[in-house]
Amino acid sequence: MTTQTATPATKPHLSASVTIFNFILKNPYMLFADVKEAVVAQGFLESTVETLIYQMIRVGMVSRDMDGKLTALQKKYTSVSAAYTRARGKAKVVAVRGKDKKPRVQPPRKEPSQGIAALTPNATPNATPNATPNATLPLTAARVLEMLSIKEAHVLYRELQSMFGA
Repeated sequence: MTTQTATPATKPHLSASVTIFNFILKNPYMLFADVKEAVVAQGFLESTVETLIYQMIRVGMVSRDMDGKLTALQKKYTSVSAAYTRARGKAKVVAVRGKDKKPRVQPPRKEPSQGIAALTPNATPNATPNATPNATLPLTAARVLEMLSIKEAHVLYRELQSMFGA
């Protein structure tokens, strides 16, 4: 009784993700459970197969319809990490578009604001530091009351009462 063993020349070693993707590519519209079962039968761990299929779905290499059937969206396998980087938009390539055209330039970053600490009370753009708001207008009783707060007006009222005796 002779047994045959697979040699590296007859059975190439592929990674689990390549094997899973190729299986989905060659067998479109198979249920998730059926794909998992078939690939586990090839000797891969069930948890590894599930994880890799979910990763391929998440990065857009494979789609899963409402019935749970899987379909490859690419014609050729690319590594999950490269597809994940493209899917998240992290691959920022600034390229020259032809010999005569300028390279694409990324927009400048905005300067961070100083927040609430930069605010000053009653700040006006053209005000001088020691100027009173209505320095050129004549001082009348109504104008004085407009410039005072309620507490200041009450204190003024008490002072005037004490001066003139009420």
